[in-house]
Amino acid sequence: MVVEGEGDEAADRAATALANRLATMTGRFRSVFYPEGLSFFRHNGLLYLDLSKLETLSDDMAKAQPLLAKAESPRVVNVSSGGMYSQKIHVNDLQSQRGKYSGSVAYARAKRGLMILTEEWAKRWQEDGIAVNAMHPGWADTPGVETALPAFYKATKRLLRSPEEGADTIVWLAASTEAGKVSGKFWLDREQHPSHISKRTRETPQERKQLLATLEELLESTRPAAPAKQRKRSA
Repeated sequence: MVVEGEGDEAADRAATALANRLATMTGRFRSVFYPEGLSFFRHNGLLYLDLSKLETLSDDMAKAQPLLAKAESPRVVNVSSGGMYSQKIHVNDLQSQRGKYSGSVAYARAKRGLMILTEEWAKRWQEDGIAVNAMHPGWADTPGVETALPAFYKATKRLLRSPEEGADTIVWLAASTEAGKVSGKFWLDREQHPSHISKRTRETPQERKQLLATLEELLESTRPAAPAKQRKRSA
């Protein structure tokens, strides 16, 4: 369920109130899961890795692009989340440092940012024939979910997908002939889904441009400085 509001804080308050209200309706709902407050969402979800890991990842991506271009049917599959439907990217606060921190909101914004990059990479690499797509695996019964979200895991274990079911669309996007003909889309269960379900989460062209510029600046800031040239002294 996606709860909308006039702003992020208003939507967060409404979601909390709704979760509390539904939790009292035990005759209709066996359990109610609201991720806010869980340790996973309090400590994860930032758009960036630490600088050293970001530098390594960015360099690896840069090295992979020309290799992918030489492949017969090159693909990039980004694992996103349906949580992105609840948030718009905040280009002036990518690290969620302003206002009250919400882990679930930061996580959703990170996935929104990943969807934007998926669309941009699809455009940039189109001439190289590289298909770039994002997908939502659904909630799967994995050790990560069991450890990070124990309350959610206990309440929904019987409904969770198997790891194989969660990975099915990833493998299909990476290997099927049909998927190789589509790029820049969001997928669930081998079917295309819209990247937005609300106008509230849509970024403007200016915001998208600013996001890409900020990412480029951050990338440059992680590169080691070139060694200074030493002047030769004559005897």
